[in-house]
Amino acid sequence: MIPRLKTQIKHYGTLIKRGLLIVNIILMLMATQILMNYTTIIESTETITNQAFRVQEEIDYIKNYQLKFLDSDHAKFFLSHENNIL
Repeated sequence: MIPRLKTQIKHYGTLIKRGLLIVNIILMLMATQILMNYTTIIESTETITNQAFRVQEEIDYIKNYQLKFLDSDHAKFFLSHENNIL
């Protein structure tokens, strides 16, 4: 078994080396593609989280300040002053 294997390695050694090199290159390309997909997913989730946070802040501002301001007695005065209507 071993002498047969040695003779095959002597005859096909360069083909085996080239085949392993090609397989290695293909696996490296797959690894870089997987890494790029992973980083894209991480960046997308961070972007969505930041957008959701900004929207939630805007909703909280409208609920806590703007609606109370518009319901107050002075709202008409301030709004007319803002629109240059006195």
